[in-house]
Amino acid sequence: MIDRIGTIYEEAYSKSSTAVNEDMKLSEEIKELLAEADDRRSLSRDEVGDLVFAGSSTGQAQGFREGFRYAFALMFESLLG
Repeated sequence: MIDRIGTIYEEAYSKSSTAVNEDMKLSEEIKELLAEADDRRSLSRDEVGDLVFAGSSTGQAQGFREGFRYAFALMFESLLG
């Protein structure tokens, strides 16, 4: 099942304009998180960990939202088509 989902992601969703736009939004959110680090010469291990966690949490949340939207779009399309 995971392989099918990966194939759908690679061949259908990841190349869509929605995915590209969402990727750009995510990149901007992560850049904003990292901008805090640019203001400091050195970060503690905990501060680096906090930034990594914030970036991964942002990506996970966005991935869930977009996956949910895409799944419903596919279901509606299959019902109507």
